[in-house]
Amino acid sequence: MNPVLPDSERSRTFLIVLLAGLTVMLALVPRVEAQTDERCFPETGFCISGRIREFWEQNGGLPVFGFPISPLQEELIEGRPFQVQWFERNRLELHPENQRPYDVLLGRLGVDRLNSQGRDWFAFPRSAPQPGCRFFPETGHNVCGAFLSYWRTNGLELDGRPGKTPAESLALFGLPLSDVVEETLSDGKTYQVQWFERARFERHPENPPPYQVLLGLLGSDVRSAIAQPVSPPAPDAVVTGNALTVREGPGTEYAETGQIGQSATLDVIGQFNSCTWLKVRDRAQSLTGWVLADAQQVTLGKPCSALPPGTFRPMTGVLQPGARRDGMGELTVENGTERDGIIILTINGVPQASAYIRSRDSLTLSGITDGVYTIYFSTGSEWNGREFTVNASFRKFRDTLRFETRVSGDTITYTTWLITLHPVAGGTAATDNVSRDSFPRVD
Repeated sequence: MNPVLPDSERSRTFLIVLLAGLTVMLALVPRVEAQTDERCFPETGFCISGRIREFWEQNGGLPVFGFPISPLQEELIEGRPFQVQWFERNRLELHPENQRPYDVLLGRLGVDRLNSQGRDWFAFPRSAPQPGCRFFPETGHNVCGAFLSYWRTNGLELDGRPGKTPAESLALFGLPLSDVVEETLSDGKTYQVQWFERARFERHPENPPPYQVLLGLLGSDVRSAIAQPVSPPAPDAVVTGNALTVREGPGTEYAETGQIGQSATLDVIGQFNSCTWLKVRDRAQSLTGWVLADAQQVTLGKPCSALPPGTFRPMTGVLQPGARRDGMGELTVENGTERDGIIILTINGVPQASAYIRSRDSLTLSGITDGVYTIYFSTGSEWNGREFTVNASFRKFRDTLRFETRVSGDTITYTTWLITLHPVAGGTAATDNVSRDSFPRVD
């Protein structure tokens, strides 16, 4: 992705004063050089300065980021130009549009390195919560032992207070993408490692404390993989028909966000409903969105089975009507959380109906058939049509909900329920955590 560029030239500015007859006096005045905030590293021949240097020094320095291996330079990140600098263990990106401390962001090099190796982190086996470990329901992995200690004692400085909070550790390393696995590294030896969004933890028992947990040199690995000359890959898709309408989500009910012209080449970053809709990126316009994948309009360069589900944000409404929607029962759901949510109505573990409720929104699900239902719900972001892929939590209501219709003469009575996905004062419904694997799936 990024070619190896030469080091930037440094210049010095001198103040030269010419005054006749003051040769002796000038000889007594020391030479003054322009001051610089650069910190240079002879180990690699590169320097850091300004906000990058400040961030590097405040958030762990050499053990966390390693030596710089490039100058500060402009590169395209997800199709947008940013000033970035590569280090042995990560990539720092300047985002002046953000307020401090978020004006410097880290690359997701754990994900990038796995992708460069052709590995899908979703394929790592997931685990259940374990005693003495920190479990991350968002990805289904535990961090334990020495790796957990390292995770807790390192992080970005966000609040200006001593010590590291879980939010600060998460900001530096991201979520775990695997449990502990054994892998052979570049030195030909096998180590216990654990992958995170932005790092790879490595166990080196041959080292004295506190150097038995080290961070992998992912910056060097990813940049080397990018710099290798390769033939230009074939485009994921080509627009062969008329201009395509780009939408916020996979459906004509979603708002239009732009147009992609004929003959445009596209990156396909997701699909929905067996490639009926494609999530694409048009690099020429820095435009990303969903297009209807009519075979007469779009030619795919790879099979649909090779495309991952694309993420989007559905509108509040029914996801799957289900078979038991011919009754009179009503269920109103209020989502007062900061995240979007889904609810799934089940009978004997079998999903009967489901709905999506955006953050700070509500929905009334009507036509519910009589019966006793267990209600599951999940909150998170980046919905892919089946589940949330970021910050996902999984819960169920402890009590079941009974829906019953009664007819007495000319009077019909039926059950209505109100539930909230957020705690409320005086609420009577308790919930329990469930694992990702035991949570019902939306078809």
